[in-house]
Amino acid sequence: DVSTSEDGVPMTSPAVDPWDSTVYHFVAKNTGSFLYHCHVLTTLHLSMGMYGVIVVSNKPEPNRIFPGGPSFQDEFVFLATDMDKSLNENPLSPGPLNLLVMDYFMINGLSGNSLTTDGSHQVHAYPGDSVLLRLSSMGYSKTRYIFPQELNATAYVSDGRVLPVPYNCDTLVIFPGERYEVLLTPT
Repeated sequence: DVSTSEDGVPMTSPAVDPWDSTVYHFVAKNTGSFLYHCHVLTTLHLSMGMYGVIVVSNKPEPNRIFPGGPSFQDEFVFLATDMDKSLNENPLSPGPLNLLVMDYFMINGLSGNSLTTDGSHQVHAYPGDSVLLRLSSMGYSKTRYIFPQELNATAYVSDGRVLPVPYNCDTLVIFPGERYEVLLTPT
C-alpha cells in the first residue's frame, strides 16, 4: 500500500526515462505478501517476467503470520502466472485480453516438468509441523490450489489484510493480482 504518487502509474507518478532511475520511499504498514509490476506497457512487461512478490515480515515476531497471529516453522512463496505464446510474439498489440489462450502455466517462473523435477516447488511437512504458503497470481487466468484434507489448510490473510475469521479450505481459487497466506498443519 503506497501513496498514489509512489505507485508507478504514469499519470500520477514521476516519469523515469530509459536508463534513468528513481527511488521510492514508503513505510510497509502491513505484514504479508504484496505484488509489484511497473504499470507501464503492462502486457509487454508481464510477458517478459517483470513482476514479483515482496514479503513484508512481522519483524518483532518473525515466525508469526501477523502480530499476535499463529506461528509457523517454514514458509514457501508461490507466484503463479500464465502465458499465451502469441502474446510474446506481439506484446505491444496483444488484442483483446479476453481472447488470449494460455499455452503455459508457471509457478515461480517454471513450467511443465520443471515444476516437479526442480525440487524448489516441493513442500515437505510432517504431523505437528506448521508451514506457511504465500500464494499469489500475476497471470490472466484464475489459479486453483487443492489441499488434501489431512493438511488442515487454513486461510488467514487475503490481499495483505488479516481475515476477520480464518477459514479452513480444501480448495482456494486465486484470481489475477490476488494473494493469500495459508497455514498448513498436517495430521
